[in-house]
Amino acid sequence: APAIVSYLILVSNWRTCFVLLGGGGAVWSVIWFAYYRNTPWEHPGTNETEREMLAPSSRNRKGTRENIPWRRILSSSDLWILSITYFCYGWVLWLYLAWFPTYLREARHFSAVGAGLASVPLLGATLGNVVGGLFSDALVAKFSSLRRGRLTVSVLGFLLGGIALLPGVIVSNSVVSLACLTVALTGLELTVPISWAMSIDLGGEFSGSVCSVMNTWGNIGGALSAALVGYMATRFGWTSPFLLASAICLMSAALVTRIDPRPIVPERA
Repeated sequence: APAIVSYLILVSNWRTCFVLLGGGGAVWSVIWFAYYRNTPWEHPGTNETEREMLAPSSRNRKGTRENIPWRRILSSSDLWILSITYFCYGWVLWLYLAWFPTYLREARHFSAVGAGLASVPLLGATLGNVVGGLFSDALVAKFSSLRRGRLTVSVLGFLLGGIALLPGVIVSNSVVSLACLTVALTGLELTVPISWAMSIDLGGEFSGSVCSVMNTWGNIGGALSAALVGYMATRFGWTSPFLLASAICLMSAALVTRIDPRPIVPERA
């Protein structure tokens, strides 16, 4: 999106960008409404073989409402540690989403079009998302340990993000800086599928509720980051928010080692 929007601004104006992006969202909402169904059995694209593969218990619970054990969920230290690390992820992610093009213009003196290179770290992040999930599943199978397979990737991702942020903001060469900051976000995104996998591991049949807690804290981190990074950059310079992001990643690498992704609520027989 940063690359496309930068080009659209160059050849047209901001209003055109809003019309095209907003219009695209409106079109997609119509497609989603027409195609999406709440259960596989309602969808005409589901064949009989696929229906047979689905658990009968899922069919039987269709449309039922269960009491969610919120007290047990919210008393889980594993969930709170996971939520804290996802808060940290949200903070660092929104440093990139909300402020990275501005950083490239103000601190690295890229042109308005050159600031479209803010897309590069996001492309690395996409790769990191896919690799993180595949790598974790491979390690779980290799070690026959869910905890070891999950935490190894998460720790590596946070360490890579925290370490790569430092040269990314300190070096004088803008190309090297962009490369390091791309590596940092790619490393950070290795942790995302692990966080969601662990929220499902912890939640079991209540994984939706557990995921909602984790994701809420991630969004709080992102909202605070979007508001405070600009203040930090104005008051203390552009190096300060990246140094804080590095410290946050390294702290998360230590915290995540304390998570044991076993179900908070035991599965019912």
